[in-house]
Amino acid sequence: MYYIRKENLISKAFERAIDESSQDFEQALTESEAEHIAVFKTLLKRYYDVERIFDPERPHYNVLLARMLTFFVLSDVFSRNAYRKYNPNSNTEKQKEWAEGMLDKLSKGIYILEDLPKPPANEQKGSSARFLYGNLTNNDFYI
Repeated sequence: MYYIRKENLISKAFERAIDESSQDFEQALTESEAEHIAVFKTLLKRYYDVERIFDPERPHYNVLLARMLTFFVLSDVFSRNAYRKYNPNSNTEKQKEWAEGMLDKLSKGIYILEDLPKPPANEQKGSSARFLYGNLTNNDFYI
């Protein structure tokens, strides 16, 4: 894991539950994080420079993205517990639903995180790249 640390996970759940849910497959946490980061990149690339944000060498850390990623990884890890020793309570499900809602709002541009790098100008589809059109069916309309 390179964007979040195990301390992020432990702050939201018991370490024993995390260890028991991922002990049979050591890369469970890393692969879950990588999968969710790929989803974040897909959904957020319109508004943010996701390659800089999720750079494995020097990630641009954001507390909100880390919190959302933590809830997604915890949900994945707890759902793969073979014996269901840890029964994810409604709080875990509520946290995942919150994270999904926030990701949806970020991907639609409802919430803008000002501290994250914006995409390069040549890839940004703003007003300068937008095609302008109008209704010219009115015969008395002269330009």
